[in-house]
Amino acid sequence: MSQQPLLSVEPLGRFRVWRHNGDEISSHQWGREKARTLCQYLITRRGVLTSKERIAFDLWPMLDIQRADRDFKVALNALMTALEPERRPRSGSRFVQRQG
Repeated sequence: MSQQPLLSVEPLGRFRVWRHNGDEISSHQWGREKARTLCQYLITRRGVLTSKERIAFDLWPMLDIQRADRDFKVALNALMTALEPERRPRSGSRFVQRQG
């Protein structure tokens, strides 16, 4: 018996993500466009440990480090909420691994 994937991603064309129950994450559920962009970014770097500073520089190159850090945290929270709406606040994610 094969297990159903926890997420299904269609990365080419219109970027789309479905949860394990078959529900597609809607534009409204992403909360912010940068959450979707962050998801795409992390998928392209899957398996590569990437610093928060590197991500902030790549996604918000025109912002100073404090504003980029703040926007990164907001986008990351929106991303994790979109992927796992049942996740408790401040709990770990099954999809986004953090270190340090």
